[in-house]
Amino acid sequence: MAGHVLIDCGAGVVDCLVCSGLAVLDNLAALLITHWHPDHVLSLNQLCESVSRSARRRKGTFSRIPVWCTQATYDWLTGRGGFAYEFKKCLQFQPISPGVRFTVPCGGVDVSCLPLPVAHSGIDGAVIFAAEIAGRKAVFAWDINEPSIQIPNGTLSNQQVVELYLAGYRPDVLFMACNTWAATGTGHTSFQLARTYIQTIGAKNVYLTHLSGHEDGPGMPGYGWTDAKWECETGMKIARQGMVIRL
Repeated sequence: MAGHVLIDCGAGVVDCLVCSGLAVLDNLAALLITHWHPDHVLSLNQLCESVSRSARRRKGTFSRIPVWCTQATYDWLTGRGGFAYEFKKCLQFQPISPGVRFTVPCGGVDVSCLPLPVAHSGIDGAVIFAAEIAGRKAVFAWDINEPSIQIPNGTLSNQQVVELYLAGYRPDVLFMACNTWAATGTGHTSFQLARTYIQTIGAKNVYLTHLSGHEDGPGMPGYGWTDAKWECETGMKIARQGMVIRL
């Protein structure tokens, strides 16, 4: 049975995995974490308990789950984040360096991953991932600030990072986060500015994530829009819970 790689572990993720029918909890090869914000890591304890208990139920051997993230993310998770117990008992830290490719073994197939440093809400160690498996490519570009914002402790802006590593990359699929239509200064990027990233990367298929439109404000484009409205106005697809995309 094929292994699975999970990217981030926010609230409700484990329940979604169970409902997916993909047997992820029985075949989780690795967890990749983009950054330590709670909406991306809150279900770490539930994931650990579910995977370890699933192994015991099957009378199998539980192996600690490899967790690939930056040192800054790991330090926060095991310190202020409160997940030291999970890393001691169930998780195995695998350090990554932005801009340095690494390989994740996954059910007999290697997944090649490239973490890219990004500016997101001023925190250290935030990355996005470009991944390749069996000749197919995907980019997971959440969460990321506006193109002009410089990455922490660096001289490059988000847009310059994307241009340096992903210009003309032409992935089969790009997941692009934008939480507003036009409002800026939110710690993420707007759709209007995200189009610069989208054009640079040149993906064959684009799925928008992290939508809310809340900061756009009442009466403004984006505010209160449904997924269908977002798709109509952008001409792009919306990533939805339970969606399965075959490359």
